[in-house]
Amino acid sequence: EEIRVAGQGQLCDGAVFPLALSFEAVANDRARCLQHLRESKQRILDELLPKHGAILFRGMGLANAQDFSDFLDVFDFQYGNYLGGGGPRNVVLNAIHTSTETPPHRIIPFHHELAYLTKHPSKLLFFCEIATQKDGQTPLLSSNKLVTRIRSELPSFYAQVKAKKVRYTRVITDRARCENELQRSWQDAFDTTDRQVAELRARDVGHEFVRWLDDGAMQVVSEPLDAIRLDSRNGQEEWFNSIVLLHPAANEKPASGGGVLPWQVTFGDSSEMDDRDILAVKKIMDEEGVMLLWQVGDVLLVDNFLALHARNSFEPPRRILAAIVDN
Repeated sequence: EEIRVAGQGQLCDGAVFPLALSFEAVANDRARCLQHLRESKQRILDELLPKHGAILFRGMGLANAQDFSDFLDVFDFQYGNYLGGGGPRNVVLNAIHTSTETPPHRIIPFHHELAYLTKHPSKLLFFCEIATQKDGQTPLLSSNKLVTRIRSELPSFYAQVKAKKVRYTRVITDRARCENELQRSWQDAFDTTDRQVAELRARDVGHEFVRWLDDGAMQVVSEPLDAIRLDSRNGQEEWFNSIVLLHPAANEKPASGGGVLPWQVTFGDSSEMDDRDILAVKKIMDEEGVMLLWQVGDVLLVDNFLALHARNSFEPPRRILAAIVDN
């Protein structure tokens, strides 16, 4: 049953964003809930998700990682392993991991998951095991709505991004020095302690240059990547990149590492971006994003091409689990 929940917004065509579906009528019978979901999954994936960009499932009576795993089994997805991804997170059960171990006081800006790599997931699933008493939302943003405003309000920046593409530079700390405040170590990111294997895996996910620093850190520079893509399903443009996520102008400085962020973003020709453009895009993101309060047992299914997500700061406890679906 479709329901309305506080915080929903609208897409450019007027469709509700995100769609919210309630299973509370059968919540006391989890097997029946999952069977109902199984019978509806093709419509969910083929019709509802492409139309709305994200779907909130509420009232299914899910309580823990095993329940979330049972939910995932309904869809028969191929799940990814986050290889090359920077954000600190812990494996919980099979393909399920914590959404992030980034400290609760930090805000994670809007982004498409792993858009700074050439291999990125098609869908994301989040599950609320423990809901915080204050804040801690996972805001959502329509990628097409965002790029429409950028194209209108920042035409020069839009044109440069589209023509020049973007490069991402990351300095990934050695495990011995890694504090996991902003990102995990290169050993964890590439699932190896062998530098040669790490280099091969880094290049396999779109890094053109790899360099080892004196302190054991791994510096990786991506090949020029498209930052605006055309969705083949609807012909609409999407702001598919990690510019605001990784550009220093949009991020607070960390307490560790001498207050220096380990990331940089440039145009594909390595020329610098204007901080004012980055901040203007971030302002649009903040204006257009929608925020739903988590309830225990909620599952959020996000199309990683149609929607960006973020994370607000919060007061613990809070536990959101996640799984990523291979593209």
